[in-house]
Amino acid sequence: MGNTESHPPLDDVVVSNLPKRTQQRLSQAQSTTARHQPSSFSFFEAAAVARTPAPKPIQPSHRKPSSASPSTSSKSSSTDGHRRRPPPASSITRDSMASIPDAQLKLIFTEVAGRRYLTTPGTHHHLPCDDDETDRLVILHFLLKYAFKGNVIAPVIPKLKQSKAQVLDIGCGGGTWVLEMASEYPSAEFYGIDFLPSFPKSVKPTNAHFSQHNFLATLPFPNSSLDFVHMRFMLPVLTRTQLETILGEIARVLKPLGTVEIVDVDLRIQRPGTLCQSLLNDELRNAFQRNQIELLQSHQLSALLMSQSSGDGFVDIHQQQVTIPLGWGGQVGQVHAQCTESFYKSLSPTIRNAVKNKSPPITPSWQPTSDTEHYMMGLSDTAIEQAMKECLRFQSHLNWYTCYAQKSLVPPSALSSPHLLSSNSSSTTTTPSMRSATKMDPLPPHIGVTGQPDPMLDGNWDTINDFVDGYID
Repeated sequence: MGNTESHPPLDDVVVSNLPKRTQQRLSQAQSTTARHQPSSFSFFEAAAVARTPAPKPIQPSHRKPSSASPSTSSKSSSTDGHRRRPPPASSITRDSMASIPDAQLKLIFTEVAGRRYLTTPGTHHHLPCDDDETDRLVILHFLLKYAFKGNVIAPVIPKLKQSKAQVLDIGCGGGTWVLEMASEYPSAEFYGIDFLPSFPKSVKPTNAHFSQHNFLATLPFPNSSLDFVHMRFMLPVLTRTQLETILGEIARVLKPLGTVEIVDVDLRIQRPGTLCQSLLNDELRNAFQRNQIELLQSHQLSALLMSQSSGDGFVDIHQQQVTIPLGWGGQVGQVHAQCTESFYKSLSPTIRNAVKNKSPPITPSWQPTSDTEHYMMGLSDTAIEQAMKECLRFQSHLNWYTCYAQKSLVPPSALSSPHLLSSNSSSTTTTPSMRSATKMDPLPPHIGVTGQPDPMLDGNWDTINDFVDGYID
């Protein structure tokens, strides 16, 4: 499955745009593993060898907020959220990409314990804006590329190879996905937009373009101008209303039969221990809900696309699930656990202070010094570390989803029933190739999820191979 047959070495332009610390870790890990696997080394293996350090509190006066973002000397700062735009492509002119007033976003940051958080009203970005977070996202990129067997799941590669395709990445972050895709498919034009300027400014392929833009308001492209729109790990920062607005904008800018692909995680730990269930599954979700964010939207992506009614709708909707272990199952599980632990530890004080642990102190893997400590510590670093140890003990995992669809040729208003949106082709489906999975070590096989029970609700697995076998009919 997927569009990438192998995992070639990193392109030089990608490496040059990684954070300096990531480049150092990559270099160190390469020299460490060269004696054992000189021909198959990858960035993903480097992440497993050079363990991702947990974010450490650093004095604000000595910390760089981000190597690609404006520096600040005060506790709170702001910057104009719209000053750049992507260069014109063959079918997207500079005038057509000119910004509108609603697209301007004044960025306001607050620094807490050396971490820099976006606090602009109307945004819900509860992760820091600094090099530590950029580092985590780079590792997560290669983890997902390995898990999904490529940077793209939707069948769009022939179009990227054969034509001047116009491709957009929403919430591009540091731009790693855009840089890799632009290097691999030089005949296509790739655009990355984000309201945070953490993407590269200079060293990049000529067909890679980045723009600082408030995509919560609009997308800076004319109607029916894009062939492919990609969005990944954005659900934890979007309210339901914001997500629906973005989906409407995606439908507007896509060409008829253009493709959208969304990749995200269901932040509900499967097979949890007592602490994981209480702290991370229940209380953390409640804290996000109080801040207008629903963490469990990823498995509903196909339904969201099918119900999209503003402008043009979506058809031929497919959704697939990849299960990734947390801390067990080899390098994949180890790196996934590191990224997940760092995610929890990096959450803003607004979220972490709203989490209260209400479960009784009965977790065998962790005995607190007192009942008071267990009840009051909330989402502390210690509690997160103990929760991740539970994941290893109980062989817990997270489910990642990818959903792709095409823009309809016929507006939804012309159809008599919502079900007709997908009548011309298969709606969210499980294809035979997904179901007849082969054994993969250390990653479980890729499967379709629509209409299928969650195998993780039943039984136990003593080994990773038993875990894989549990998914084969």
